[in-house]
Order: sequence, then C-alpha cells, then structure tokens
Amino acid sequence: MQDNLYDEMYQLEEKHWWFKSKRKIILELINQELSGTENEILDCGCGCGCLLKYLKIYGNVKGIDYSARALAYSKKNFDGDLVQSDLLKKVELPDESVDLAIALDVIEHLEDDELGLKNIRRVLKTNGKLLVTVPAFKQLWSYHDVEHMHKRRYTIKQLERVLKKSGYSIAYISYYNFWLFLPIYVARKIKNKINDCESDASMPSPFVNFLLEKIFSTETFLCRHRVKMPVGVSIIAIVNKIIENRN
Repeated sequence: MQDNLYDEMYQLEEKHWWFKSKRKIILELINQELSGTENEILDCGCGCGCLLKYLKIYGNVKGIDYSARALAYSKKNFDGDLVQSDLLKKVELPDESVDLAIALDVIEHLEDDELGLKNIRRVLKTNGKLLVTVPAFKQLWSYHDVEHMHKRRYTIKQLERVLKKSGYSIAYISYYNFWLFLPIYVARKIKNKINDCESDASMPSPFVNFLLEKIFSTETFLCRHRVKMPVGVSIIAIVNKIIENRN
C-alpha cells in the first residue's frame, strides 16, 4: 500500500463509517470466538493500529506489518508488541503460539496469498483460528484497488480454495457490506468510466457518514448469527487450523 495512504488511514479510522462499521463486525465475531482474557492474539497487517487497542481486553496482543510507516502510527495507538514483518517470509513467532490471528484486508496485497496464509497457520495453536477479510468481485475493481496495490479481488469460491489449500477448514464465510453493494458497484462503474481517481476513503458529510455507518453496522447482527449474505463489497471468514496427521 502506498505510504501516503497510511496518513489518510490514521486520520479516518476512528470516525469514517467504513472503518467504524467494519470494526463493530470484527469485534462482535472475536467476542464470540474467544473466551477469557489470556489469549494470544496476532494482528497480521495491523496498519495504523486502531484495532489493536480494542483487542487488549482479550489477552496479549501483537501487531505485525510490512510498512515501517504503518508501525510508526501503530505506536501512537498501541503500547504493546509491534514487529515489522513480511508475511511472505517466516513470521518471527514460535510455532503454535497464537490462539487467534487476524488478517483484515491483507492477503489481497500478497503476490502469493497461499504462502502468506501458510506462514500464519504455522504460528496458530492446535485449536487456533484465523479471521480474514478480503475485497470481493473483480467487477468492483477500481482506482481504489490500484492505489492500495491490490493483486486481486476474490469470490467466496476463490477464497475458500486458497484457504483450504493453505491448511484451514471453514467455520464461517460470507460476503459482507451487502446492503451497500449495489450503490458502491454503480459508483465505481461511473468513476471508472470518467476516470475519477478520488479516494473512496474521503470523509463524507456528517449526516451521510452517520447514515452509511448505521446501514453497514446492521450487518453485525447478520454476522453474529452466521447469516451468509449472497453478495457484498467484501468477504469475511473465520477458519480453523487443520491438524496434520503426523503418523
């Protein structure tokens, strides 16, 4: 991701409708998956670290990111362990040491998404879980994907395929950002047509920001009850580490 986008992210993460709604959904699912306060949690691609501070109630949290600029911002949000690391190389953590790994809008940046997922899998405990989100549908490709240096957008079948090849079983997978799919699809098609390069993350008016947050946030209920939405701007999945037969 281009360095200047971390500047934008740091300014928007606490107040922009997309970040706030996504965070509500993620935290709701994590709350269902984790019990107690002694879990080992790894945020893979922690960005500017906004989520890290919310995760501290669940246990010991570590953040890793490829970008030094992102980690500099993370230090402003989070006082825990932060490491600069490349998911295409061995993550500098012991084998089977993590209860929950999180990779939010990360693996679409990797040349080899399967390798990145396998490197995460190595550090997961026997009963470890991974929560992952990715952008959906090649038809939604726009300047947003270009400036964020995405390698691909996924369908559920494509994401399921790479997750299973990487050694995971699927507990829950769904498209999300369902209600806003059609307007976002139309908006991106128009922007592509007129060659509009304005960032998708620009801050809307307070009323629009409030309205979009309320609409997107209703999907917290759907994800809580593991409803599988038929389309969406993104995909969300919770997967379990498959234990290899060592006999």
